[in-house]
Amino acid sequence: RIILWDIGVPNQDYEFQASQLLTLDTTSIPLRLCPVASCPDARLLAGCEGGCCCWDVRLDQPQKRRVCEVEFVFSEGSEASGRRVDGLAFVNEDIVASKGSGLGTICLWSWRQTWGGRGSQSTVAVVVLARLQWSSTELAYFSLSACPDKGIVLCGDEEGNVWLYDVSNILKQPPLLPAALQAPTQPSPPLSPHQILKWPQPWALGQVVTKTMVNTVVANASFTYLTALTDSNIVAIWGRM
Repeated sequence: RIILWDIGVPNQDYEFQASQLLTLDTTSIPLRLCPVASCPDARLLAGCEGGCCCWDVRLDQPQKRRVCEVEFVFSEGSEASGRRVDGLAFVNEDIVASKGSGLGTICLWSWRQTWGGRGSQSTVAVVVLARLQWSSTELAYFSLSACPDKGIVLCGDEEGNVWLYDVSNILKQPPLLPAALQAPTQPSPPLSPHQILKWPQPWALGQVVTKTMVNTVVANASFTYLTALTDSNIVAIWGRM
């Protein structure tokens, strides 16, 4: 389950009074939480062990305990609904980047077009805009992030590398027409990364760290600095020249 809290404004000693607002029931372990960029006070997305779910988090509704409102699936077929989603981020107010382990791809999909075609369904196939080539590793829990001001998606891998994708052209594409959404199409091949930053192999405790898992990557808004957090207690920081 997911619990939403109101912690008010902490004082100078970072003390605060917390009050519980909502309890959101999940059918599997939640891994990544992501407020919907266009309506953060109304909807919450979560990548979970069993898929991607959305909850109504409006506080003017009477129910304080709520179930998943919609489950999103990423391909045709029954197996898609039970696939882990361990990476989730909004690239702008509409486009979501999400990742599931074992697929070797990152999916870019439209929140507005997906939600707009939902109707009363509780399970909805996402409107995929593009797929990005990523590591073919079967390891999980590599979180992705985005730099919305620059149209950049970032994700680490099991070798210590950081995959960078410039998706600014995709952000500028007009919405798909209804006929195009319904027409069967062959999936396009995944787009290659714009750049892969190789692990710098630093020295630590008298020896070279040849590779490590980069679990989380973040960048500042102007994309001049990039920070990678690893599972070997090393933080790597890149500066853009």
